[in-house]
Amino acid sequence: MRSIIQTFALAAVSRCGAVFTHGAPAAQIDSLAELEAADLSGAHYASPLDVLDTPVVGKILWARSATDAEARRFLRATSGTIAIYGHDVIPEGFETNGDTQMVVSTSFGVFDCNKVYISLDLASRYRLISDLRIGHEILPLYPDKAPPRLGGRARA
Repeated sequence: MRSIIQTFALAAVSRCGAVFTHGAPAAQIDSLAELEAADLSGAHYASPLDVLDTPVVGKILWARSATDAEARRFLRATSGTIAIYGHDVIPEGFETNGDTQMVVSTSFGVFDCNKVYISLDLASRYRLISDLRIGHEILPLYPDKAPPRLGGRARA
């Protein structure tokens, strides 16, 4: 299992500016090389919970939020402009956090009618989260169950 996990990517970086992670973009990195060098073997952990305290892997996998400064630093390091991540249950299906972050939730804790997915044009460039539009880039995961207008919420 460890040999398989070591091959996983911690983030997906796209040319359109979007960077995808599981947790919030709170890892304090200065280059993509730091992300690529992160140890995913788990060999040095006394307990699986020790990953929570690691500055790169722990943050990328489990951070529930990132400050604007943390997100911008992470995005600069990855040459991205917006961060899209999961990890949290958002009953409305998605939540925006400032100009650079969006949480998308397809979790068991969200009604199917609120679940969304993101469809990006990789030839475009997304500078801000507000460039993602409901009905264009933000789409219902289950169209036959979706309400006439998707919800979503914004964090202040």
